[in-house]
Amino acid sequence: MIFFHCVILTSLLSNVLFYWRFILKKKEKLLNILNKIFLIATIVWMVVIFIFSHQTGTMSQNFSGGITEAIVKIIIDDFESLSASEQLKILETTNFIIRKGAHFTEYGILGMFTILTLLTYIYKDTTRYIKYKTKKLLLTNSVYAIIISALYAVSDEIHQSFTADRSPAILDVVIDSSGALCAIIFTSIMFYLFFIKKLSKNN
Repeated sequence: MIFFHCVILTSLLSNVLFYWRFILKKKEKLLNILNKIFLIATIVWMVVIFIFSHQTGTMSQNFSGGITEAIVKIIIDDFESLSASEQLKILETTNFIIRKGAHFTEYGILGMFTILTLLTYIYKDTTRYIKYKTKKLLLTNSVYAIIISALYAVSDEIHQSFTADRSPAILDVVIDSSGALCAIIFTSIMFYLFFIKKLSKNN
């Protein structure tokens, strides 16, 4: 299931970067627009995460439980014929994977939006960007994006400590941060390969 989430995230990142390649050719005006879009997307996604975390433990379990049961029944044809204990064990294991996979994916998306917001901001003046140490700037902004995502993951768990039937979990912070880290690294590498190197050759 985590692999499935990674495939979706990779596909989303690839499409964003593919279209971005053509947008970059339109110079500063479109980059300003793109920067605002990614900034809004980052804020909106943070709100979405906040809303999910504001659900009570019962609401959250019912939501993920319903999805888990539907998926299990599709994957396992004879699920209904299994004993109650076997069904419960399968549902609990699958639900755990789905919930943690969702954590990884939602923060992967947050990490992607965050790094794209930072890069489009610094990249608006391509001439100035190419003039200085591009790898250092790329690394610096990647670190900033990781810190922002990780801090939001911590604040998200703190938020859950004030929500009924929920409690903070260090494991979730690790999974959230890992999802953001993977997305940020992937986006940064793609950005460097497809844009920085290309513009460096042209300048």
